[in-house]
Amino acid sequence: MSNLPLVSICIPAFNSEKWIDETIQSSLNQTWQNKEIIIVDDGSTDNTWNIIENYANKYPTIIKIFRQENKGACAARNLAFEMSSGEYIQWLDSDDILASDKIGIQMNYALSDNDSSMLYCGKFGSFRKNIKNVKFKDNSLWNDLTPYEWMINYLGDVLMTQPGAWLISRYIIEITGPWNESLIKNQDGEYIFRLVSNSKFIKFTPEAIIYYRSGIHGSVSKTYSQESIDSVFRGIKKSIEVLIAKYPLTKEIENAIQNVLKVFLAKNYYSNSIIIKEAMDLLLKYNGQFNLPSEPIHFRFIKKLFGIKTALYLKNLWWNFKLKTGIGAI
Repeated sequence: MSNLPLVSICIPAFNSEKWIDETIQSSLNQTWQNKEIIIVDDGSTDNTWNIIENYANKYPTIIKIFRQENKGACAARNLAFEMSSGEYIQWLDSDDILASDKIGIQMNYALSDNDSSMLYCGKFGSFRKNIKNVKFKDNSLWNDLTPYEWMINYLGDVLMTQPGAWLISRYIIEITGPWNESLIKNQDGEYIFRLVSNSKFIKFTPEAIIYYRSGIHGSVSKTYSQESIDSVFRGIKKSIEVLIAKYPLTKEIENAIQNVLKVFLAKNYYSNSIIIKEAMDLLLKYNGQFNLPSEPIHFRFIKKLFGIKTALYLKNLWWNFKLKTGIGAI
């Protein structure tokens, strides 16, 4: 076992008593034997610490636990990495589940390639209560891609990624830098975007699977708060800066930037956020245009009765439905 590279499974946890047991079990059940599990409790107020402490006592050579005051998931991830020793890192949220061979499959690719500048991305599927009802949604990122291709597809198609789907060498993480602790939303995309920009190639490993829970994170109020909307935009802006710094501006890059900004504006233009003007200015910088429509009567009615956050939530449900069904949302 000692001849195999060590993989560190890094788990940030906050008030995760309902599901962290499954997350830890899926980590322990990995067929890749040389592993360590680093768990950082981000100031939980429920029974999370007692649960992970019991596991650490039971598996003292595998599980290391740390506790910090509540600083957010990004800070917890950064501490977990700082305390890790692995040549490769598996990020894992405290409510997600790894297929038992997920790490093993990707490590076999890594051993075969013998190149620490490669990235490996598996498939991710969402479920709510029962993992048997997992849903996978193919997208243009689920292919072998160059960093340029991945970044263009990510912005141009306005896609999502899942940190737990990746296996990342310590080398790439160290040259990329830490998670951005100032972001409370869109931190995953911004971080992965930077990782990709520092890699040589992204290999898609469809047999390596992670299951993530959906529909449990935060309230409507938090999701559509001024701070959340601003964080999404700052993440987008930072990703654009990374892309422009790495490649000369082309029409293809310009189109991708225009698209991600138009989608952001379409989803948030009623938020009364000062960030909307900045997004509009950035869109104009890259020769894009977006005409803000007047508020529909039904939107004004819902906003008056229930507030802007609920109105935005319902608007985005409808927007996402139109996007999925091809009706058109922009």
